[in-house]
Amino acid sequence: MGFMLANRFGQRVKELRIIYSALKHFETEIAYGLTPLPNAFRNIADRIDEPICKVFTHMSQSFGQHELTTTDIWTNSWELYMQDLALKKCDYDILFQLGHGLGQTDKENQLKHIGISLAYLQTEEEEARNEQHKHEKMYKYLGFLTGMMIVILMI
Repeated sequence: MGFMLANRFGQRVKELRIIYSALKHFETEIAYGLTPLPNAFRNIADRIDEPICKVFTHMSQSFGQHELTTTDIWTNSWELYMQDLALKKCDYDILFQLGHGLGQTDKENQLKHIGISLAYLQTEEEEARNEQHKHEKMYKYLGFLTGMMIVILMI
């Protein structure tokens, strides 16, 4: 159990790094490629790792299927995979805030929203890395010691 909790800290750092990379790709798609959002999301999904690529794949497939706004597609996709990710509420707050500006404003405004989100995500990744260093060993040792205590009690 301790090892699973310790792994969760490392997983959050990894996922934040992948999201940061995905948003950098997204920024490039908007700024230089002028790519439509469904195609941009598909291109991003092809370039990033699991489990975040599932979110972007879902986003690209959601266009045209329903009469949803880009904000709804963005939010619904993140909410759908919330249970599979190690992200915290503050991470989702950043992502949901970004979703409110997508598809509703011009290119320059969208790039500004992405830039702000990238700055926030970078800060969250640093904090997550600090938490990982601070708590990871403790949870591993607690898990090991708890297991040893159970073995001793059983004897």
